[in-house]
Amino acid sequence: MERLLAWSAALLALLTVGCAPKAPPFPESELSAGFSDAFDGEGPLQGWRTVRAEVLPDTSRQDGRYRAALRDNSNNRTLHFNRDQGRLDAKPLRFPFDVVLRNVGIGTLEDSQTAPRPPSAYIFAGLQVHAPDLEVAESAHLVVGHRGRTLFTVEGKNTRRGRSGVTDEGINSAPQGRADLRIVGLTDRSLRAYWQLPNPNSALQADNWRPYNGSGLLPGRAPRFPEWVYVGLITYAQGDEGLPFVGTADAIELVSEQGQPQ
Repeated sequence: MERLLAWSAALLALLTVGCAPKAPPFPESELSAGFSDAFDGEGPLQGWRTVRAEVLPDTSRQDGRYRAALRDNSNNRTLHFNRDQGRLDAKPLRFPFDVVLRNVGIGTLEDSQTAPRPPSAYIFAGLQVHAPDLEVAESAHLVVGHRGRTLFTVEGKNTRRGRSGVTDEGINSAPQGRADLRIVGLTDRSLRAYWQLPNPNSALQADNWRPYNGSGLLPGRAPRFPEWVYVGLITYAQGDEGLPFVGTADAIELVSEQGQPQ
């Protein structure tokens, strides 16, 4: 029986990869500066491919962090949900991979490390994996922020063919409105998502990753990714409640090019 189950799982993985869309050639030049970034210095982001920059123009390196100030969300211009796609700053990666985004979250314009406390809002910052065609709504993300009245939470989302499935980890799961986020891309081109409260000294203190929703699986129908994807940062809102705010992150790291589930 165990052999039969293993054979069935291998066959399913093979069929999943075999049915995935064919990607354009890998854009090697977009990784000329490497993937990891500590956002040192001040000024525009460097070495990232940006799409829909006009919807979130105030995005830069500031105080040694990624910082995106969201003041205007007219017509849900920044939203990532169903067929809506806001700004994405990303770099290409081949499967498998293991990426960590450190101390990402929401803050006020006056203090980026203190989260706003509206009675209800949909405001987030986090990590997205996107199909190579950046105009097609085919992505997965893990973000932290407020989801309606579920404040201070971690949200997971899959979007396939312009239809999103979304859940969260519950109210006050990220009580500071900040977290470390991790997405692992496996050899079968599926994803596993993890998070933890911010670890300010990961060089000396071991990480304590929690699988998203206990399994590491993001909700809804998973995108069918080809052999490479774009991985990067997003900040967005739905509606105008909770605006203005900033999304920030301390660093993004390519931990490994040998993605392994935890």
